[in-house]
Amino acid sequence: MRSGRNLFRLWILLSVCWIALVGVHAYRHWWIPRQIAIHCADARKASPSLGDPSECFNPTLAALAIIDYAAEAIVPAGLMLMIGFVGVSLISRRT
Repeated sequence: MRSGRNLFRLWILLSVCWIALVGVHAYRHWWIPRQIAIHCADARKASPSLGDPSECFNPTLAALAIIDYAAEAIVPAGLMLMIGFVGVSLISRRT
């Protein structure tokens, strides 16, 4: 039974690392372009000849990105947890 507890601790550690890596990836690919869009809107507000400030943003892409990154973070960790539970139950049946 101790191996199951250690595997669970390992899963927690790896899941936290995975979610942190996905968070860094999301920050680089979602948050930084959003900041650029904010600067674009500010420039267009300062100089109306550049166009409409709302053209700098695409809220649909932002919502889809959040859903994609959440799934990318949670699904692999959940699958590994299920695989771990199956593996521990198979090991405990043999002993």
